[in-house]
Amino acid sequence: MATNRKVPDSERHWLRVLGTLNELQARVFVAQRALEEGRGGISRLSRLTGMSRPTIMKGIAEIKSKVSLPRAESGRVRKPGGGRKRVEESSPGLKRALTRIVEALDAGRARRRHCH
Repeated sequence: MATNRKVPDSERHWLRVLGTLNELQARVFVAQRALEEGRGGISRLSRLTGMSRPTIMKGIAEIKSKVSLPRAESGRVRKPGGGRKRVEESSPGLKRALTRIVEALDAGRARRRHCH
C-alpha cells in the first residue's frame, strides 16, 4: 500500500479498509475503483495500492464475467487445492537436508560443551 503523504484523506480512508479485505475482496474492490476512474485508473491504483496491474485486470475480468463472485460467507478465498504447495511437495529432498544440518549443528554444540 502507498505510504505517500500526498494521498488525499478520501483515499486514505478506503485504503485503510482495503487492508482488512481478503485477496479476492481487495482485488475486486480495487478493480471496481479502476473501472470508475476510467483511462489510467489501473496504473494509478496499481501505484497507490501496490497491487499489480495483472491482478487489477483479473479483478476487472471477474466483475465483467457472467459468473457470480463467491460470497464472503463461503469462507474460501481460493479454489480447493489452490495456493502454494507444501514445500515438502515441491522439494522432496529438503526435509532430509534440513535434518542433516540440524544434526550437524547439534553435534557441534555437544562437542563444544564437552571441550570446556
